[in-house]
Amino acid sequence: MTEFNHILNALPWPSLLVGPDLRVGKFNSAAQSMFELAGSKTLLVNIMRHPNVLQAVDVSLNAQIEQKTRYVQRKIEGETVFKVHISPVDPIAGVMVCFENIQAAELLNQQRRDFVANVSHELRSPLTVMIGVLETLQGPAKADPLAHETFLGIMATEADRMQILIKDLLALSQVEDVQRQRPQTEICITAVIKQACGHVEQAMQVAGVQLTSNAGVAQPPVLGDHTQLVQVFVNLLENAMVYGAGSQRPRVWIDVEIVEFDLELHIPALRICVSDKGPGIPAHLVPRLTERFFRVDEHRSLNAGGTGLGLAIVKHILQRHHGRLDVSSVEGSGTTFAVVLPL
Repeated sequence: MTEFNHILNALPWPSLLVGPDLRVGKFNSAAQSMFELAGSKTLLVNIMRHPNVLQAVDVSLNAQIEQKTRYVQRKIEGETVFKVHISPVDPIAGVMVCFENIQAAELLNQQRRDFVANVSHELRSPLTVMIGVLETLQGPAKADPLAHETFLGIMATEADRMQILIKDLLALSQVEDVQRQRPQTEICITAVIKQACGHVEQAMQVAGVQLTSNAGVAQPPVLGDHTQLVQVFVNLLENAMVYGAGSQRPRVWIDVEIVEFDLELHIPALRICVSDKGPGIPAHLVPRLTERFFRVDEHRSLNAGGTGLGLAIVKHILQRHHGRLDVSSVEGSGTTFAVVLPL
């Protein structure tokens, strides 16, 4: 193998050397795998029929200038987006065509766009209501004391909704900031659950939901952030309360057990289950539960003051703790959210 071949194979991206005759003269192993190449001297058009790439290669060959374009490779498993760098080598050898995989960046950009769109949508709804109420108070209901009381109540409700949304957005941002910093403090999971239950106890009583737990039994310590884990269980308990309150026997319970060997973590773990007897969740929706702003029941969630960010926050906190969230649900029989933390 020549020195040039060694250099070509050292490149991190799939790379092709395309000659003036538009045939692929040399390629590295990454390009061979990407395009399933059998040998050299294959016409570039037989490898790909992407007009942007073919045109950019032609311009680079003729004008001996660098070109950049995009290439989308479509396969059965999905699409992959590449940024294509085309650089002249010399008039005889041709041009080097390198394919930089930017799929992760594309997905991140799409997630950012979706996030901004979702936040805008969530804020637009209460703002629209408040603007309508203000216009009514300034106009037809200007001298109506009873209308003032009613509409001010509506405005207070919508303002609270925006405040909760902003609070959850800030919480999510704070969790993401420290997500790569695993906690190094030993904490008592029993104390975490007791504090979380205390936060939701009054709301449970008002909703008529019975809360039971076996978390009083002493458990081995785990490495964790006490405040963040309290937030995890408050979110899960509130979620269980909202969706379990409509059942004939409203009940939420917490079950804690030690797993001698967790098959995913490959070490012993603590498994804390929060279960309800609510309507359950359709199987095809379970994988989407931790998506930002996703709601199984939009109407019920909004009535309960939900933002659709609670389980996303839970997911990120557990990732920071090197744990995970398992969800099992049967329609009509309830749902169990299991927090798994390494011991």
